[in-house]
Amino acid sequence: MQTLADIDFAALTRRPFHPSPAAWEDQAFYFFLLDRFSDGDEAGYRDNTGNLAVGGAAPLLRAADHGNAVGSEADAATWRDAGARFVGGTLRGATSKIGYLKRLGVSALWVSPVFKQPPWSDAYHGYGVQDFLAIDPRFGSREDLRELVATAHAQGIHVILDVILNHAGPVFTYAADRYPTGHGMDPRWDGRPYPVAGWNDAIGEPGLPYGQPVADPNAAIWPRELQASDNFSRLGRINNCYYGSEQGLDGAGGNDRYIREATFRSRGRHCFDENHPIYVELARLLAVRRQHLALRRGRQYLRAISGNGRDFGEPHMIGGELRSVGAWSRLFNDREWLCAINTDDASERAAWVGLDHDLSPAGSRLVCLYSTHPAQIGSELEVTSPNHDWRAVWLALPAAGCAVYGPVD
Repeated sequence: MQTLADIDFAALTRRPFHPSPAAWEDQAFYFFLLDRFSDGDEAGYRDNTGNLAVGGAAPLLRAADHGNAVGSEADAATWRDAGARFVGGTLRGATSKIGYLKRLGVSALWVSPVFKQPPWSDAYHGYGVQDFLAIDPRFGSREDLRELVATAHAQGIHVILDVILNHAGPVFTYAADRYPTGHGMDPRWDGRPYPVAGWNDAIGEPGLPYGQPVADPNAAIWPRELQASDNFSRLGRINNCYYGSEQGLDGAGGNDRYIREATFRSRGRHCFDENHPIYVELARLLAVRRQHLALRRGRQYLRAISGNGRDFGEPHMIGGELRSVGAWSRLFNDREWLCAINTDDASERAAWVGLDHDLSPAGSRLVCLYSTHPAQIGSELEVTSPNHDWRAVWLALPAAGCAVYGPVD
């Protein structure tokens, strides 16, 4: 397809559609960059039916493998360089991990853009689109996308495709006329338009007249309607994340390539470990969220905390760090649920946590529905009045711990 007129909208709308949920806030979303999620060549993971997958070359990452890609400076340089390019994640690979996501408790996928990027570009993230009517062949095909969506729907998982409506990829080159640097003029944003050298051709050179129709599907921008010059503001560049959290990918490093690390690219190892402690805890937490409507739809309020029961205030940084109990309430149908985390990963923290003065009167109780410290589950907190103006509970959490409490029925 090369123009919007090539789309048969009538045929597309005369078919059944997977229904949207009654409320999107009920869903547990999981976002991934397609190139960084799965290449389908992993071994030893559980497939969409829950059985161990057959085949695949990359075994599960083990504790002994940590740091194996950066053992020497040369290895580290190679690994960092590879992180700035396509590393091989595909639609088929993502399809093979739907069961992994279902068992985690995911109910909605947010998939990074699948559209075609300039063939000469390393825009692995998908946000540099050259053709809005085509799938990037490095990700797969239209049929692969349909299979991903169908597989997710069959598992009761909704799918949202990320679509960019306000910009394209590097489909033309500026002829910058200001802001000199050691490498020529820099077309940085300053609110004024820049002249354009031309549309970029299939190898990234501005050899095609800007604003004129282009025939090469690998050059300029598609669909054809977007090739008019006035479709672009030409205001220069602006200086300016995700999946993998359930496996402990923390994004540490000085570049977004570290945030966008691949879950299958660590010296031939993958990270689809359903026994990873973070995966297990997140699955437990999402199960509690599914059980209690208030945790999905309740009005949310940040709660003040106090160390002495007299002086209450919102958590704040001390010395550039936030190390305290942070708590918020979800109010639903005149009842209060309490969620809390300890942002100190080294020490237990405790505090008075303020509650709604009317919905949680003194003497009422909250029961622990979830905690990273299993012994807390089922225990109760009594609401008291540490001073005349406040209703509060005394809450202690272990280092990096979190807990969810609900009203005692």
